[in-house]
Amino acid sequence: MVQYMDFWLACRFGRAWLRLRKGLRADMAGPAGWCAALARGQPLPAGQMWEAQNFAVLVWARAGMATVLWIFPVIAVAAILRPGQTGRDVAAALIIGLGLLTAIAMAQVGFIRYRSDRNRLYVRKTGPSARDVPLPPGSPGLPRRRDFWVALAVTLAVCAAMVTAGLSAAAR
Repeated sequence: MVQYMDFWLACRFGRAWLRLRKGLRADMAGPAGWCAALARGQPLPAGQMWEAQNFAVLVWARAGMATVLWIFPVIAVAAILRPGQTGRDVAAALIIGLGLLTAIAMAQVGFIRYRSDRNRLYVRKTGPSARDVPLPPGSPGLPRRRDFWVALAVTLAVCAAMVTAGLSAAAR
């Protein structure tokens, strides 16, 4: 059962990325598996959790950048297939959708990076032996089930406000 959606998605995106980049498999296979373990709620030693969190940050950042790279071809294809107002409307809707996906990915990067930095700070203060034991309950470096959903809700609210403001300005 998935308990941490952000790590479950990072595991899925990461495994797809590793299939495309065969040279990275040896270096990144461990953190991808640790993301899967985190997604199921299994406790990990602080060192492995930190590496899994950093892998998740990297994967979410790449997912966000991949959606940005799709925006420009979408504009060109929409303009070629449907010139005029319809093409602009289709391109605008696709750009808003891809922009929303990028914003969601970047919000996840922020939340996971915060937890990763708290984990690193704990290990630094406690000593190197802390890397081999799980973080104590209530530690700020532990992922929370609500992190993904909070980041998603905030991103959707901000993007909805921006789109609403843009549409109301365009209607004038």
